[in-house]
Amino acid sequence: MQKMLTKYLCAVMLAATFLLATVNYYLISKELESKMLASARSKMDQLAQMLEKNEEELINLEESLAEGYLTKCKSFAYIISQNPAVLENQEELERIKTLLNVDELHVTDENGILCWGTVEKYFGADFEDNEHTAEFLQILEDSDITLVQDMHPDGEERKAFQYVGVARQDKAGIVVVGLNPSRYVEAKKRNELPYVFSKVTTSDHEFIYAIDIKTNKILAHTYEQYIGQNVIEYGFPKDYIEVYKDGAFFDYDGKKAMYILTQYGDTVIGVGKAKYQLYEERMERMCLVLFYLSMVCIVTVVAINELLRRKIISGVYRIIDGMTQIGEGNGTAAVRVDSAPEFSKLSDGINEMVKSIMNNTVRISRIIDVVDVPIGVYEYNDRMRRVMATDRLRQILLMTEEETEALYKDKEVFVKKMEELQKHPEENEENIYKISEEPETWIEIHTHNENGSVFGIIRDVTEEMLQKRNILQERDYDALTTLRNRRSFEKQVRIKMEQQEECGNVAMIMMDLDNFKQINDEFGHDYGDEYLQCAAKIMMETIDDNCILGRRSGDEFYIYIHKCTNQEQVQVLMEKLYKSFFENPIRLPNGEKKVIGISGGIAYSAQKENSYTELLAEADLALYQAKKEKKGGFCEVCREHT
Repeated sequence: MQKMLTKYLCAVMLAATFLLATVNYYLISKELESKMLASARSKMDQLAQMLEKNEEELINLEESLAEGYLTKCKSFAYIISQNPAVLENQEELERIKTLLNVDELHVTDENGILCWGTVEKYFGADFEDNEHTAEFLQILEDSDITLVQDMHPDGEERKAFQYVGVARQDKAGIVVVGLNPSRYVEAKKRNELPYVFSKVTTSDHEFIYAIDIKTNKILAHTYEQYIGQNVIEYGFPKDYIEVYKDGAFFDYDGKKAMYILTQYGDTVIGVGKAKYQLYEERMERMCLVLFYLSMVCIVTVVAINELLRRKIISGVYRIIDGMTQIGEGNGTAAVRVDSAPEFSKLSDGINEMVKSIMNNTVRISRIIDVVDVPIGVYEYNDRMRRVMATDRLRQILLMTEEETEALYKDKEVFVKKMEELQKHPEENEENIYKISEEPETWIEIHTHNENGSVFGIIRDVTEEMLQKRNILQERDYDALTTLRNRRSFEKQVRIKMEQQEECGNVAMIMMDLDNFKQINDEFGHDYGDEYLQCAAKIMMETIDDNCILGRRSGDEFYIYIHKCTNQEQVQVLMEKLYKSFFENPIRLPNGEKKVIGISGGIAYSAQKENSYTELLAEADLALYQAKKEKKGGFCEVCREHT
């Protein structure tokens, strides 16, 4: 009978093994596909974020350059109004072009005929004869109009140029400045798909592609030979966006691969991976599964066959009693049944199993320690008095061995310790708690309760929290001067402007280093950076608590003052600032000491309706007047102050 039952048991186990192997084969395939799809979605999200970020930077750069170009053009118009004779002096015009750091200067008469400038071959040209220059003729009709053209090819070499025009201030005519926007061109190149694709890492036989929705042509591909091909002609269904949005296989050019894609504007971005490479590890894993299932079958058949020969209930109860003690957390408990040789062997087997489990726990702990993963694991249930935990948990909780032993041997003490640790959650973070100030230490706690058992994982996330803090610092502060960058400054100022009724009058100060270009040209950009850092340090050490200081760009800084009692308060701050610059001269590379020269423009306001842009523009205008009328000093613009 025992042999017959053993045969039946073997047949059942073989059938179960085959079924489990089949199911596992399917699950492994799905797991590999899911991993590939998750990785692909991550890459597509990364690509979309890079494209959005590049587009945003391109728009910001275009606005910034347009503002600067318009300022240069207005400056040239002002020079002409002060000294019209400069138009007849070609050498002087070249000097002004260099001073303004532009590529071309052009001036027309009242009829739109180009009569003066730095490019003599264009003299006599009628602006009406060219579609690009004709746009500027509207300035003759309304002198308040300013025009910043988009970048377009110009001249015989067809180089990218951008033209800016304003009206002459002394008489009818148009003043035009031409520039080669190299920064904008370089920024635009970074927004091209091949460049963006090059920044995303792909594995072997994995590829990234982009498709134009309108033409169905491949715009970019990891393998260049596919660029320009029409995916519909190659067999893609017409509704391929819907078909492949969640991933599907397709035989493209004789190569079967998994495709997944998503729409981004008028472009489809996707990731693909060759089928044979996708399932590369499936067979290896199946061999391991079959081996483990075979071992399980063998052990199970032997164990059940052995149990069939044992029918002494007292021995079973003694075994149950010993196992109960072990289940309560008594790892030193042993099962001892000597009434029969078979029970003795069974007792030894159970004891060896418990010992092996305990050894496995220790080995897992040691493996975690070897690979330096900052994870600690603990477990307890309603029947246990002790807490089972890995060695790494003690290090994560910053405890001594004596403290750890006292904590583990009493489950109630351990539970209270966990509750105490979770009383101080980190703001805006889930399951993360700060457990030490010196050194700063954070942990992440996850627990799982099931049928009276509690399983917990504690992970040291200190490095991640410090990295997150550094990321926020790099996002909001200028790397060179440690001042707030343009984005962070504007955000903080807008918050204060919303509170203007509580903060009283406000003031915006624009500051620009004098002769900074000369410093760069004479001593190099490295010293120029040191010069900027010194200026920023003096301002940081001088301004009051009610000030927000930031670096706008290049050698330009701005200060926003809230809770401003009157203009005199701002003037006192400016005098204090200029005094600090005078008392802290910088040493030049040639050994000379120099007081850092800086010009400022101040705009006051008591009106909550004034926008950030208006206040900044008024301060910018005041700075322009200061640079023109009293370089090294400051000018003021006031709007309904009290």
